[in-house]
Amino acid sequence: MARKKRYRTKLKSGVLLLAEPFMLDPNFRRTVVYLVDYKPDEGAFGTILNRPLEITVGDAVEEFRGVSSSLYFGGPVQQESLYFLHRIGDSLKSGFPIFEDIYWGGDFEQLKERLLVEDIDESHLRFFIGYAGWAPQQLEQELEQNAWIVTNALPEDIFHTEGRDLWRKIMEELGGLYRVFARAPDHPMVN
Repeated sequence: MARKKRYRTKLKSGVLLLAEPFMLDPNFRRTVVYLVDYKPDEGAFGTILNRPLEITVGDAVEEFRGVSSSLYFGGPVQQESLYFLHRIGDSLKSGFPIFEDIYWGGDFEQLKERLLVEDIDESHLRFFIGYAGWAPQQLEQELEQNAWIVTNALPEDIFHTEGRDLWRKIMEELGGLYRVFARAPDHPMVN
């Protein structure tokens, strides 16, 4: 099967936001954000894909003991809450479809029960603490200031990537000047 191509695209639900190479905000420096929901008049929210934490979901949440999935920092908003993306479809009640077979959230009790009886493949889940959010027109303003690069998302970006190197990998796939930025040191003054 041919691999899908990476390309720049317009702002919509289900795309990736790549932090521009010289963004200084420590919450978003060299991050890849999966835009879960985008409504120009209501705002947007998404989750950072490339900030794995040093613990598993089972280590962090007592109800999920035994779940070995990595836990990720999803963003600076509501860091006391657990969120998840999945490819389980509507077999998990209350999930919010984003794009193709990718869903946001769903019934936690049902998820917990299905994980405990190993009815779900953990590779179809990605867990996050917190999320990233934007007020109406805030994200558009940040795009005008060249804070983000908008590109299409591929399923492997969300479910099959180890995380930390995702920003660099996608920048290289975009090619040209992006490839140069991908190879630049994280802190040029410390080169």
